[in-house]
Amino acid sequence: GCIDSITKTITVFDPNVSAGQDITICTNGTVPISATPTAVTPLSYSWSSGETTNAIAPSTSWQYIVEITDAAGCTNTDTMNLTIHEVPQASPSAVAVCLNEQTSMIDNSTIGTGSITGWQWDFGDGNNSSSQNPTHTYANDGTYTVQLTVTSDQNCTNAQSISYTVNELPVSNAGLDSLLNCSRTSIILDGSSSDNGANYSHQW
Repeated sequence: GCIDSITKTITVFDPNVSAGQDITICTNGTVPISATPTAVTPLSYSWSSGETTNAIAPSTSWQYIVEITDAAGCTNTDTMNLTIHEVPQASPSAVAVCLNEQTSMIDNSTIGTGSITGWQWDFGDGNNSSSQNPTHTYANDGTYTVQLTVTSDQNCTNAQSISYTVNELPVSNAGLDSLLNCSRTSIILDGSSSDNGANYSHQW
C-alpha cells in the first residue's frame, strides 16, 4: 500500500517561577521580594497581595503567592512565607550627677508588638549591666557615652546612645587661718570656690 507521513513540531510551554525562600526578619520597614521566572516572555505577574509587578515590598507577615503567565497563556505559581518581627526602640536616659554620687539609668524603650525581654547597658567607662534600670557610680568626672541595647521576645535588637555628664566637685577655699586677739576682735571671712560650672552657692 501507499504510505505518507508528515512531521510537525509541537512546543510545550512549561513556565516556572520562584518567589524565593521563606524569610523571617526583624524590621520596622518593608522587605523586598521578587519573582524569578523561567518562561517565554512577555510575562505577566499576579501576587496574592494584589500587585502585578515582578518585585514587591510588603511590610506585613503573610504567605505571598505569585502567579506568572507566559506569552502562550500558560501559568505557574510559587509561594513564600514572610514573617516580620517588630524592632524595639531603645531609649535610655539619666540625670547628671556630681562625682561620687550614684547615677540612676532609666530605660524608656518601647515596642509596638511583642515585649522587651533583655537590656544591656554600656556605661562608657568599661563597666556594664544587664538590669533594666541599673545604678552606677563613676570613678571620675567627665562626659561619657552611655549605650543601651534592648532585645525583644523575638530576638530583635536595637541600640541607642546618649552623652552623659558627671560633674566635677567644686574646690572650696575659706581663706587663710586668722587669729583673733585683744587688738583684733573681728574678721571678715571671704570664701571662694571654683569648678567648671558658672553657678554655685556658699554655705558657712
